Amino acid sequence: MLSLIIPAHNEEKYILPTIQAIKNQPYTDYEIILVCDGCTDKTLAVAQKQVEKIVVLQERKGPSVAKNEGTRIAKGDIATLLVQ
Repeated sequence: MLSLIIPAHNEEKYILPTIQAIKNQPYTDYEIILVCDGCTDKTLAVAQKQVEKIVVLQERKGPSVAKNEGTRIAKGDIATLLVQ
């Protein structure tokens, strides 16, 4: 299984198209992990309907910390970081 980690900071305009693009691929053995990195917009609300694994960082920590937090809960054999 592939773990797709999406670090996001205020990505409400882009998160849904990103998730939909992943789900439209023929490959289906994956999990999506969204890390809301201090989001102050509606990123979390938009993603909650689409993604089962979400990590919320109350304060912005940056993409490196967000990636590490996503990796911590990943269950896949391979983890990859998606940057928008």
